[in-house]
Amino acid sequence: MAIRFGAGVRIGQGVGGSSPVRIQVGGGGVAPTPVPYIVNYLVVAGGGGGGYNSGGGGGAGGYVTGTFTATGNTTYTVSIGGGGAGGTSAGPGGTRGTPGNPSFITGTNIISVTATGGGGGGKYYLLDGGLPGGSGGGGGSLSGPGGCGGIGVPGQGTSGGRGGGGGQTGGGGGGAGTPGNNGSGLPRSCGGRGGPGGAGLSNSITGSALMYAGGGGGGGYSPIPAGTGGSGGGGAGNACNSAGTPGTANTGGGGGGGSAGGGFGGSGGPGIIILSYANPTQLGSGGNSVYSTCTGIVPGTNWVHSFTTSSIYIA
Repeated sequence: MAIRFGAGVRIGQGVGGSSPVRIQVGGGGVAPTPVPYIVNYLVVAGGGGGGYNSGGGGGAGGYVTGTFTATGNTTYTVSIGGGGAGGTSAGPGGTRGTPGNPSFITGTNIISVTATGGGGGGKYYLLDGGLPGGSGGGGGSLSGPGGCGGIGVPGQGTSGGRGGGGGQTGGGGGGAGTPGNNGSGLPRSCGGRGGPGGAGLSNSITGSALMYAGGGGGGGYSPIPAGTGGSGGGGAGNACNSAGTPGTANTGGGGGGGSAGGGFGGSGGPGIIILSYANPTQLGSGGNSVYSTCTGIVPGTNWVHSFTTSSIYIA
C-alpha cells in the first residue's frame, strides 16, 4: 500500500505493516526511516578450563536470554568470550583451570547484556577448590575432604561439585541447567569415580532445539572412571594419565579435569551469541551465519544472526 502526499513524497508500507518505512522525496532519493523492532538474544560466555591432576571440571560459561528493542541504523557491539585454558604442571603442584571470558552485547536500547565466563576447575592438593564463574568449576581432589566447587552466578548458571577427597577424583563443573556432581570419596579399589559435569540448557532460537553451557567432567584415577561432560558441550574428564577433553566450541562448555598422575585439564569451549527477529525480510546485518527459518506455518518469517567471533550487528 502506498499513500501519496503532493508531488513526489510517498510513504510505502509492507504487508502487515512489518517492513521498515521508506520516504521518497523529489528526484527519487530513498532514505530509510529508523523503525524499532524486537530482537531475541542468546548470550553464552566461554567455559572454564578443567583442573590439573585429578582436577575438577571447568564450569560452563554463563547463559543469558532475553529481548531488546533494536533501533534502525544503529550499530551494536557483539563480543564472544573465549574458553579458559586447562590447568598445567606449571608452578608448585600445578595450576587450576583458567576461567572463561565473558560474552556481551552493547548498544542503544540494550545498554549491556553480559554473560560471565565459567569458573576454572580445581587441582590436586593445594588450591584445590573450583573457581566461581557463570557456572562454578568443580573442586579438585585432596587426601582429605576434597576441594569445594565454585559458585555460579544466579540466573546464569550453577555451582560445581566437590572433589572426591580420598578417592582422588575431581568434581564436575556446573552447567546452566544443573549443578556439577561430586567426585566419589571412595578409594580406587571400591569403585570411586570423577563427578559428571552439570547439564546445560536447551534453546530453540535457531529454529532447532540445541543444548548449550554444559559443565566439564571431573578427572579420575585409573581404574576409577572420570566424570562425563554435561550435555551442552561439556568436556569429559580423563582417568588414564591424560588430559581432560576440551569443551565443545561455541557452546560455552567447560573443559574436563585432567587425570591423576599429571593429566592436564581440558580447555573450555568458546561462547556464542545468537540474535533473531520475526519479519518477512532481513532487517539487520552482521554475524558469521545469517539465515531465515520457518515459524509456524508461514515460511521465512524468522531471521537468525549467529555470531561465533566478535563483530558488530547493524540494525
